[in-house]
Amino acid sequence: MHGLLFISLMFLLPLSSCSDQSIQEEEVIIGEDSDYPLEGTLTLPSAHQEPIPAVVLVHGSGPSDRDQSVYSYTIFKDLAQALTTQGIAVLRYDKRTYTYQDSFTEEDLLTFTVYEETIEDAVRAIEHLLNDSRIDNEKIFLIGHSQGGMLAPRIYDISENLAGLIIMAGSPRPLWEIIYDQNLDVLEDLDPDSALYETNHQQIIKEYEKAQQLADLTLEESMHETIFGLPGYYLKEMESFDTEEVLREQSMPLLILQGEKDFQVSVEKDFEAYQALLTDYDHAHFILYPDLNHFFINYQGEGKGTIEEYHQGGHVEDIVIDDIVNWINQTSN
Repeated sequence: MHGLLFISLMFLLPLSSCSDQSIQEEEVIIGEDSDYPLEGTLTLPSAHQEPIPAVVLVHGSGPSDRDQSVYSYTIFKDLAQALTTQGIAVLRYDKRTYTYQDSFTEEDLLTFTVYEETIEDAVRAIEHLLNDSRIDNEKIFLIGHSQGGMLAPRIYDISENLAGLIIMAGSPRPLWEIIYDQNLDVLEDLDPDSALYETNHQQIIKEYEKAQQLADLTLEESMHETIFGLPGYYLKEMESFDTEEVLREQSMPLLILQGEKDFQVSVEKDFEAYQALLTDYDHAHFILYPDLNHFFINYQGEGKGTIEEYHQGGHVEDIVIDDIVNWINQTSN
């Protein structure tokens, strides 16, 4: 797979403490009695009238800490602290593939899926809030970012205790299609007459052709394939869940957000696909932010439109926080 780019964004930074006196943070364990207990943080307003609404944060792709630290970004920390200052509790936790990344054997990975990677722990996090008397059980929401947003309907399908879903930079498309587009974007930065371009182009086409054949493989056959560096079984199992059907048939409130300057998921192919799918559904609300990137941060400097901008730091824009809070309050009422 040399030369191909799958933007999984696995680079992590240490946690930092909160100094805002208007909020308090409690260390919690998600799935305490399970085989994979996870450390997390529940952020609560220091002064509040119980019970209060709450949000569970669900990570994007790759191993990630509870802050979803990516280069200089810590957007889950941003969301937790900003939402809590406006009266909404937030639960975030370290991802299973972050805490136990050295524990999985090659045999484990043959049948590893998004259920073990993300969904099971998200359901446990929701259950954790349901068992907290300070939280309003009828006002628990889920925010999924990137791949977490893609999986949000599946999490809701298992845990219908949610009051609504917020999908940030997600997609209803198969994951391999997004990775394919990301690789084509990388090609655009190469000299089309160079050997490097030709080598990468041929490899991308080869992986694309394998992906198109995925539907015809049995689960057992898919164990012996990799597509864009990911196990075929992982991708096939993920595609077995009909996200579009759930989105059409369920009436849960939806808030779908994306930055127009997002170069990892496409406004035309992803955000507008949600809009087309849910065009006649009053419970779905869409917001597109003109100057924001995949992490809902406004960056205008050198390296704009590349991963280089993620190194420059920044925070989730206030307008995004305000829109989320307003939507939660309106939905709750």
